Amino acid sequence: MERIKKKGEIVYKTNQSLILLEDIGTKQLISMVFENFHYTLNRAFLIKIMGKKFNSSLEVFTLGIMSRNIIDTKKAQEILGDIEESRCIEQESTQKRLEKYLIEKFYF
Repeated sequence: MERIKKKGEIVYKTNQSLILLEDIGTKQLISMVFENFHYTLNRAFLIKIMGKKFNSSLEVFTLGIMSRNIIDTKKAQEILGDIEESRCIEQESTQKRLEKYLIEKFYF
């Protein structure tokens, strides 16, 4: 968290909220989305985090836990499951397939 500026922007809507932060080094945005219902009722809730993979242009989607109290690391891992279940990394081949499509479709 030390690579992230201490303040960000919060977009608060009826059902969900969004927090936008900027990485100090890469200047890439990191977004966190959470359900307001869970936030107001629970001491802990799931957050969805989107950002760039470190030193890469690939997007990473991660499920995480935000808690008002410290949750033991092993307990958090037990709740979230294996890393493959809580993290999705964009594949480089996806961007290449899009580029190929655009070249074929629009000749550039």
